[in-house]
Amino acid sequence: MKYEVAVFNEIVRDTIRSGEDYVGFIPLKYESMILHELYATSMDDAIKRSEAKWPSDAGYVIESLRSIEN
Repeated sequence: MKYEVAVFNEIVRDTIRSGEDYVGFIPLKYESMILHELYATSMDDAIKRSEAKWPSDAGYVIESLRSIEN
């Protein structure tokens, strides 16, 4: 199944919005919410894949995750 994941990075967002220059490996586009498509076998699998790809300990926030038509 195909899923849509909405994700942003809290570290990037907070740094840029405070007026500081962000220096790091995460692209600046993650200040805003970015939509990604993800293929997984189930919602649980999609959650696991999303958390692995965008880990919260690196500042990523998964705003939403929903199944979409193939």
